[in-house]
Amino acid sequence: MARRLRAASDTYATLLEASVRLHLTDLADKLRIEEQLMGPPLGGAVMRRLSSPAPAAEPAS
Repeated sequence: MARRLRAASDTYATLLEASVRLHLTDLADKLRIEEQLMGPPLGGAVMRRLSSPAPAAEPAS
């Protein structure tokens, strides 16, 4: 069971990485992120744009 789970996780990670490599620059263009080379800085810029802000704490009554 654990071996199949590990194999499935590895396959999913490979598929996810391939999808990111294929579509990251297109997504960055659609988000109007300044043109950058493919790599961690571009990935970070996309993640910052897609991340929702932390919810504001509600005032204590």
